[in-house]
Amino acid sequence: MVFYIYKMKSINYIGSTHDIKQRTQQHKKNCWNKNSKAYNYFVYQHIRKKNIDIELEILGVYKRECVYRIKLLVEQYYINLHDSVNNGLNTINTFRNEKNKNIYEKEWREKNRDYLLKEKKKDYIKNKEHYNKLKKIWYENNKEKVKKYAKQYQQQNREKYNEMSRKSYQKNKHKRSIKIKCPKCNCLIRKDGLKTHQKSKKCKTMALKCSDVFISKI
Repeated sequence: MVFYIYKMKSINYIGSTHDIKQRTQQHKKNCWNKNSKAYNYFVYQHIRKKNIDIELEILGVYKRECVYRIKLLVEQYYINLHDSVNNGLNTINTFRNEKNKNIYEKEWREKNRDYLLKEKKKDYIKNKEHYNKLKKIWYENNKEKVKKYAKQYQQQNREKYNEMSRKSYQKNKHKRSIKIKCPKCNCLIRKDGLKTHQKSKKCKTMALKCSDVFISKI
């Protein structure tokens, strides 16, 4: 099995492949095609941010037949040599089980937390309408589940909700005492109860009387 060990020019990223040209095209596709599963990989985010040309530099060519494990060992040797996990753009080592993989991914997310949040925010602002549509569709399809879960959560955390409502009441106590005139019926009511008041029968009847008086004056 012939394979190449390569390094990306201008950045510290190590990889291996059987075909350099094909691998270069694959990197470009992953970097610039939004539909690619690897589009949001850290290395491609960095390339797009810095506007780097993707070129591969061959570090070694191995022509003798060997098992896949040997290829991984050779690649890991160059990763260690260039320290491309700690001081580069390789996010994980070549040898890892599922447990180690999760640990590496967690460490990488924590290490690049600020960058990921910024990119996520940019993506949301750019595609806000699309995400809002998806949210609406999801909510319509799961409306009953959401309401059921909300009720269960509220029942399980009743004390927490009561405490929050007490704090909110104490915080906004002075605002609740402020009274304003209803623009429809001229009644004095609390500011926070304006919408509820305007839906009431009292407001509607008073508004009709006010309009009748106004018409009779004319």
